[in-house]
Amino acid sequence: MLPGWISAGLRSTAEAFLTERCIVYTETQTIDEYGAPDPQLLVVASNVPCRVIKAGTPNTSAIRSEAGQQETLVQEYKLAVQRETALAVDQVVEVGGEQYRIVRIETALTERFFRSAIIVRR
Repeated sequence: MLPGWISAGLRSTAEAFLTERCIVYTETQTIDEYGAPDPQLLVVASNVPCRVIKAGTPNTSAIRSEAGQQETLVQEYKLAVQRETALAVDQVVEVGGEQYRIVRIETALTERFFRSAIIVRR
């Protein structure tokens, strides 16, 4: 167990690397006037310090089927945010005009200093 002052110093250092800002949304389904599903994005948190990092090579185990039955490899990214920011699977995150969907929350080794998640482009 780390002393409080060391933990606070490490948290402060980690947050210094969060150089981007993001908006965290949750998606809800409503029905439009014609009875069709109408997805809406509701803001959960805005102006959140964050960092998006490319997570290496495309994930071959996550192949998407696109229109015309073409297969594409999914490029994963890692999102790091302040420790106080709540994240959940299937939330949408907007960073620099790009939208990403959270597909997995990472808890190993980082939760004491920042939260991290695996995200993919929408």
